[in-house]
Amino acid sequence: MTIAIAEMDVQAENTLNAASHPELMATDLVEYLVVKGVPFRQAHETVAEVVSHARDENVELSKLPLKAYSNFCDAFDEDVFELFDPVKSVAKK
Repeated sequence: MTIAIAEMDVQAENTLNAASHPELMATDLVEYLVVKGVPFRQAHETVAEVVSHARDENVELSKLPLKAYSNFCDAFDEDVFELFDPVKSVAKK
């Protein structure tokens, strides 16, 4: 692995683009709800419903209006949209 990593040429822009897909932030959405006091199981089920709704509507999670999020759980607030920054997401982990 050391040789592979040493010889690896990371394409920063491509990597950022690949990491920017909003559905990759589903775990962040679950963690967000848990931090706001929603039990993990409920948070997980809620996010699954939100993702399913977004897919049904053919809308990216980051483009869903706050009202759509709030229809699934009152704990969602304007700050939910900050979760869709891949750099912040990775930094939290």
